[in-house]
Amino acid sequence: MTVEWHGEEMEADLKRRIGQALARCAVLFQTWHKQQLNKSNPAPYADSSKPGEYPRARTGFGRDATTYDPQSPAQMAEQGFVLMGYLVNAWYLGYLEVFQNRLGLVRSMEDLKPKLQAILDAVGKG
Repeated sequence: MTVEWHGEEMEADLKRRIGQALARCAVLFQTWHKQQLNKSNPAPYADSSKPGEYPRARTGFGRDATTYDPQSPAQMAEQGFVLMGYLVNAWYLGYLEVFQNRLGLVRSMEDLKPKLQAILDAVGKG
């Protein structure tokens, strides 16, 4: 009996599925987190966030600076993980989370963990 080995094809398919799953997780996280940062605080900024709340949007720059890296599913698969964070000019959101007790990336991750885990678990069933 002869058995054909398709290991390289199987590995390539698995990497492709992993990259797609990581990309879905990154987009879900980014979208969710932006929604949490979308509560408006227009001038004269009298309704700023309090400790235990997500920062409120004045200009929307911080919300729009929520990003992930790498950008492509292929790069994500190769790296094996995705970094979530803010563009450098939105550093203040990290400051608010760490030093001013505002909600941020960590809370969003806690809230989304079951959904993200389900996406990743589905890779093995694909």
